[in-house]
Order: sequence, then structure tokens, then C-alpha cells
Amino acid sequence: MEEALKVSIGGVSFIINKEGFSRLDSYLRGIEKYYANRPGGKEIVDDIESRIAELLLEKHTKEDVVTLERVEKVIDLMGSPNQFEDSQEEDNRGGNDAGDFASGQAAVNVQPIKKRLYRDPSDRMIGGVCSGLAHYFKFDPSVLRIILAVILAFQFIGRGFFHLHGFFGYHVIPSLFSFCVVGYIILWIVVPSAKTYSQKCLMSGTDPGIRGAEENYANQTRPAGWWLGRLIKVLLGLFFIFIGLCGFAFAAALLIGSDSLFGVNPVNALSFLQMSPWLRILIKVTFVLSVIIPCLVFLYLGIRWLFNLKRPKYRPGLIMFLVWLVAIITGSILAGSSSELWPGSGGRYSYVSKEFPKHYDTLYVKYAALPESLDGEALKWEKMRDRFSRMGNQKAGLYVSWNGNRLDKDDDSEKCSYVVDSEDYYDREYYLFVSKGRNLKTAYAIYPRLEIDHKSSSTIVDDSTAAADALKVVRDTTIKAEMEISVGRISFLDRWKVFEDKSENAQALVEIKDSLITLHPVVVTKKNKFDGTYVSTRLCIPDSSVVVISNPE
Repeated sequence: MEEALKVSIGGVSFIINKEGFSRLDSYLRGIEKYYANRPGGKEIVDDIESRIAELLLEKHTKEDVVTLERVEKVIDLMGSPNQFEDSQEEDNRGGNDAGDFASGQAAVNVQPIKKRLYRDPSDRMIGGVCSGLAHYFKFDPSVLRIILAVILAFQFIGRGFFHLHGFFGYHVIPSLFSFCVVGYIILWIVVPSAKTYSQKCLMSGTDPGIRGAEENYANQTRPAGWWLGRLIKVLLGLFFIFIGLCGFAFAAALLIGSDSLFGVNPVNALSFLQMSPWLRILIKVTFVLSVIIPCLVFLYLGIRWLFNLKRPKYRPGLIMFLVWLVAIITGSILAGSSSELWPGSGGRYSYVSKEFPKHYDTLYVKYAALPESLDGEALKWEKMRDRFSRMGNQKAGLYVSWNGNRLDKDDDSEKCSYVVDSEDYYDREYYLFVSKGRNLKTAYAIYPRLEIDHKSSSTIVDDSTAAADALKVVRDTTIKAEMEISVGRISFLDRWKVFEDKSENAQALVEIKDSLITLHPVVVTKKNKFDGTYVSTRLCIPDSSVVVISNPE
């Protein structure tokens, strides 16, 4: 059995046999001794160790045992300090006074390293094309990325926001955009990715051995345009941090504000729906993730670009984006499925049409009074009105509709009725919210939707005289008003269950007695959950009739 040791080289753990360890230890000790008294010796030695680790991992993993053969191959590629000492002595004998390492290195550098174009996977935004071109031509990749971002912005928002028209807006920008996109895709396909350490060295034109480590220390020059890229990164970092904080602030304001005003926030509102508990939890999780993850991504990018931090190997930005994408897709599917109407098991399945017993000149619609308690839960509907009054919206009244209107929005605050005549059309849904208070429960009152339309009354012309001004037009009082009541159902993702037909109970919410129509509410609490049943009414009246709509008592 061969003895093996576990050692750390360049911060990476390796398993190496005894012979390989002895050879590599002797090699590294010689390098440390050679650079001990030279400027930047410690930095160069650390760089050499990192290069050795990269070369050992080039075609193997950390779990593979490093043999003497692999060590010898790495040493041959790295080179030996003795080569530089011999070259230095030859230069001194030839009358060269330079005794430093660079002179010895110059004698060994017979053939310059030839660059090759690679894509850089370690510094990529999409495919690493920009960073590969930057390494080849020695400039900051941020400059090229900024140019592409500007062209992209001009293409998609330039015409609307920057008002780019004419030849520049319709020809130059689209042509540049097409050239950049097509060129990027072609380079992405044609140019190989620098996966190994040797390929990364060829990409930047540096030697993978000792010579490259010495050159890196001696030529610590920044690429062209680095200051512009750094400035843009700092500005974008600050902007992204600001966007992320604003996103968190907006989400918090939405949750706190809606909870303070309506007694429930968008997440807790799902608790009032009759649906499977695990689906309710899943929808809540997808909703929270779809809001929070973009803010986290902006903060992550902002902090990384502001402080010029390296991207971690586990790619947190990519992971967060994939989680957010899954949350958006899942939430969209669940939301879409829960709102679809399916005939029979979850759609509009009941219609009832009622005709009034006779013609009425005036019809009355009354919103029934609200209950004070439900299933032992005390309700206090005035809480909502008090909250709106404190906000200065004196005309909000007791009712708050889906579109923000109230029944008496055009009348004085003392009046509580709305008249619909032959020239008016009425179509509204009204919901009443109540806030949570001490010893009170959050509840919602949902009234049937009311739509008022007209049907023409036939006219009777008196032909007893030929005079035009003697023509007599009267309304046909035999035409009666009609009320159509429709009951629908939303499945809330429980469509596989057999729903109970609640059409008769739902139709009972609309009570008709002579000329009076009373609309009763469905009160929803956490105990009495909303099962998706809704009621819509359509009142069709003759042109000669009017409808008076009253607020609840």
C-alpha cells in the first residue's frame, strides 16, 4: 500500500504520495530561497503556488492522488530558478551589469507567448465574450459592456424615452443592435471557452510558469479604460443598492399600509379563501419570493460592484434568478388556474330571469343592512368609515367599491341615494372592508354586482289628424322590467372536488318584492371563508322608468 499525505498548495487541499511530496517540497523550498531577498518575493511565491495548484487541477480533481509523474510535469512547465541563475551568469560574463532576476529571465525568454482568443467563463455576464475580447486586446471588459448596454437601451426605450426618430432612430440604432447581437452570438458559438489553466494563460498572453509570475509582479498595469469601468460599476452599484432598498421599503409599506387600512395584507388575504391549505401556503411562498428576490438581487449586485468583490463560485445571483423564475412561473400558473371559470365544476352555471308583475314608473334598489355578528364573531363596520375620515376623505362613507366610487358620490353627504334614469347606465361591484380592532374580527361584505340597462318602449302614433304637431307619442306601459340573476363559481384550484350547487342560496341574496329589490351581502371571515361563489344581477328597465339606489340603513 502506497503512503499518501494530505497537503495544502495555494489554498487547495491535495492528496499526494510520499515521493511526489518530497519532490514538490524540495522544489518549493528552492523557490522560496531564491525569492527570499528579492523585491516582492512573497507575492511571487504565493502566485507560483497558486499556479502549481491550477496546473495540478487542470485535468484532475482534488480527490485524485498526485503522483511523482504529475509533479515532474508541473515542474517542467513551471521552470527552475537555476535556469535564471545560469542565464544571469552568462550575461555577467558577457559584460552585462544587470544582476537582477529580470535580466536572467530575459535570456530564457527565447519565444514570446502567443495570445489566443478565448471566452472567459470566470468573468462573464452571459457567455464571457466581452471579457475574452478584453483580455485579448488588453482593456477593461466593463467598457465594452457599457457600450452594448447603451445600444440595447437606445433600441428598446430610445424612441419613447429619448425621442430618437429619423435616420438615426430607425436605421443606425437598429443596425448597430442587430450587428452586436448577431456578432455576440457568432463569437459565443465559434470562440472556445478558457476552461483549463493553460488556456487562461494563453487568453491573456502570459506564461503559466515562474516567468509569468515574475511578469505579473513586474508589470502590474491596469487595462485601458479601467477607470471608466470602475466609475460605472460604482455608480451602478449605488443605483442598484438604492433600487433594492426602495423595493424592500415599498413591499413593507404595502404590507403595513394595507394591513392598517383594510385589516389584512395581500399575503394574509389568501387565508379568507376556501382552498387547500398546502396550495394556500404555496401561493403565499411564491408571492413573497417573487417580491423579495428581485430586491435581494439588486442589493447583491450593488454591493459586489460598489466594493469590486469577486463573484463566488456557487453563483448566488444565478441561483436567486432561477428561484425567482420558478416562483413567477408557479405563481402565474396557480393564479391563472384559480381564476379560470370552468363550466359545470367551477364556472357560471346558473341563470334565473324574473319579470316584475307589472310596469313600475319607479324601482327601488336597497343594499341590506349589515349583520353585527357572524358565527359568534363580533363585527364593527364603522371602523372602515372612521379610518377614511381620519385620512381626510370625508366622502368615502361606509362603502368602498372596487373602482373607488360610492353610491352617492355625486350627491351631498347628507343624501344616500342615486337615481338612474333613461339616460344613465349603472354597473358596479361593492365591497365593504372592516379593520381588525380589539376583540373584533376582520371581515368583508360582498354585495351582488348590479348592472342597470334599458330597453326601448314602443310608441303609439295617433293618426286621427294629419297635422304634424298633432302627432302623439306615448310610452307602452305594458313593457315590464326584468331582472336576470346569474350565479358563478371560481374553483380556487379545487376543481377536482365535486362542488355543491349553491345557486339557490346565492340567488336568495337578491330579494324582489313588488318594486323593491334588496341586495344582501355575503360576509367573509377566516371562519366563513369565501368559496368563490359570486352573484351578478342585470336589471333591464323600460325607458319610462327610473331606479333609485339607496345605501344600507
